[in-house]
Amino acid sequence: MLCIRDWASAVLIVGIAGDNRASIPLGASGDPIRLEPSDLALSGTLSMELIDLTFQAATLRYDLPNRHREVESGKQALTVHFDATSRKGGNWQVFATDLLLVGPDGNAIAADDVGIGSLAGTDEGVTTPDLWMRFIVDEMPAGDFTLKLTPGSWFIGEDGVTESTFDFTIGQ
Repeated sequence: MLCIRDWASAVLIVGIAGDNRASIPLGASGDPIRLEPSDLALSGTLSMELIDLTFQAATLRYDLPNRHREVESGKQALTVHFDATSRKGGNWQVFATDLLLVGPDGNAIAADDVGIGSLAGTDEGVTTPDLWMRFIVDEMPAGDFTLKLTPGSWFIGEDGVTESTFDFTIGQ
């Protein structure tokens, strides 16, 4: 049973304590907290001799749809969408542990999750579209970021390069 004594100040809160929560004022005063996803413009390529990641877009959101849960309070999920081109014959992978996001404060954040799977490749290159990587960042991030890829030995070419980076800016 729900008993509301003052409809003018009543607020419906959606979510559990410790997670981001939406709120909807039931009366005429107050502003809703909507927690809508926001799309970010992001484009460019991170390249190594045997692999390219071509970035398409990014999204900031307060939930993790593939896990059916909210992100903890004060944080957001930054999902980067990309295509991968593999110039390594066979099927190979990029793992979450191969990725780091360095924020404006210099702190490195490990990838929370990836939607990459197996990457087929040939010497000419095979492109696998619609991939993603996700990082849990502070709410409303802004500034210059660097995405680092340090793949397994199978993606290290004859040039011996073991890491590549991609710089981008959010909000400013």
